[in-house]
Amino acid sequence: MKLTIDKFQKSQQVRLLDIFVLTPALLWVASRQKGQLERSILISTALLTAAYNYRNYARVCAETRRVAGEFADLGEKPSWDRSRLVEPRDFESFIGCEILS
Repeated sequence: MKLTIDKFQKSQQVRLLDIFVLTPALLWVASRQKGQLERSILISTALLTAAYNYRNYARVCAETRRVAGEFADLGEKPSWDRSRLVEPRDFESFIGCEILS
């Protein structure tokens, strides 16, 4: 399977969207619920969504840094998709990993 920058960028953007849009929306809806069960389910869903997406976001960023570092050590560029090559340090910022740096 060929890995492209677009694939990483889209999945990272969706994770950030889940963390910064979906989670607060779920918490807001939970605050409007009258029933304790509904409120608890929505709050749990929001917190688990945020934790799951942050963990995977951080994992992909760490792996990106590791792979980019290996290519930089070899003096090579990543060759996931030869038509869309970028320098390793640019690739890291391209998918938003500089946020965790």
